[in-house]
Amino acid sequence: MADVDDLFQAALGLAEPWQVTRTTFDATARRLDLYLDFPMGTRFPCPEGDQSTCPVHDTEPKTWRHLDFFQHQAYLHARVPRVICPAHGTRQVALPWARPSSGFTLLFEALLMALLAEMPVKAVAVLVSEHDTRLWRLLHHHVEQARARLDMGEVSRVGVDETSAKRGQDYVSLFVDLDAPKPRVLFATEGRDHTTVARFAASLSAHGGDPVKVRDVSVDMSPAFAKGVRASLPRAYLTYDRYHLVSHATKAVDEVRRAGAKTHPELKGTRYVWLKRTRAPDRQAGGHAGGTRPGVGGTCHRTGLPVAAGVRRVLRPAGRAGRGLPGALVEGRDPLPPGPDHRLRPQDRRALGGRAALALDQDQQRHPGRDQLAGAGGQAPRPRVPQQAKPDRDDLPDRRPT
Repeated sequence: MADVDDLFQAALGLAEPWQVTRTTFDATARRLDLYLDFPMGTRFPCPEGDQSTCPVHDTEPKTWRHLDFFQHQAYLHARVPRVICPAHGTRQVALPWARPSSGFTLLFEALLMALLAEMPVKAVAVLVSEHDTRLWRLLHHHVEQARARLDMGEVSRVGVDETSAKRGQDYVSLFVDLDAPKPRVLFATEGRDHTTVARFAASLSAHGGDPVKVRDVSVDMSPAFAKGVRASLPRAYLTYDRYHLVSHATKAVDEVRRAGAKTHPELKGTRYVWLKRTRAPDRQAGGHAGGTRPGVGGTCHRTGLPVAAGVRRVLRPAGRAGRGLPGALVEGRDPLPPGPDHRLRPQDRRALGGRAALALDQDQQRHPGRDQLAGAGGQAPRPRVPQQAKPDRDDLPDRRPT
């Protein structure tokens, strides 16, 4: 078995004084065990690095999970020595294959970290046949080490978004460096309210950054994030990402289309005509010339449809353009200037959060206390049925027996 031990020693890359002294293999249990040891009388350097040779004080047997040997689990066993250092006292020696207080080898930890970056912890635990608690401890250790080395001194543009941690109202907010060559998470915290931004600002200061130097923050249209940015990042511009902006715009366009369909039946069935860019005749465009949208260059422009001006107003970005963020809606310290059309209905303004509005013509709006407008798609006042006067009882014939 000496040749087998030498083979595994070369595969593990062990250097003197460590050597493989014994190997056992159990095909039924699908397990390979490798036993490592050092010769008697060996002296080890102090782990603090100031003493090259220190005598062994005692040893403690330990086991580490290693990379699988084909489909079989592999484990390393060794007596870990403690040395007596004249300057630091009794210290455990540093091992070349594992870090202190870990039950995994460095190679196995590297494999686990690569899997944990792409998969849930529970799924990785099932895959490698380990308890997820051990994987969580491993993950926290390496994340804390990476955060201790993190330098945020050059952070000036930050992206913020929340994600669901599990089922229910359980969220985690993530803060990402937008200027990093690769996506880099700067901070993660529980919740999605305005206090998450305050906690990020504290972490930014603790890692060499300055909240005042943050110039741009990309967020969704959450009022909580906007409140937190204004309070904790006072010099930053709020940039609403394009996805949420277009989402609110399309909802507002459809709401106005539905309202206009009551008086303009040609708007019925044209929902997707307004929501996509048309370059060829569209099926839903129907009789509109050239596949153009109703009221945006087609034959229905003469009818004064309420959606036409709204589409051009909503789909055109408002405010100042963000640096490096074309097509985004940017909000500075001052409110955005109002649009050219001031004939706004309250429900239209609420549909876009007050950023853009879709207006109906004044003569097409229903006034309180009046009947609904008559016309195609509308409800005209119903004609009343003439009622006959109630007959007087004295005019009825007397049917009493004589």
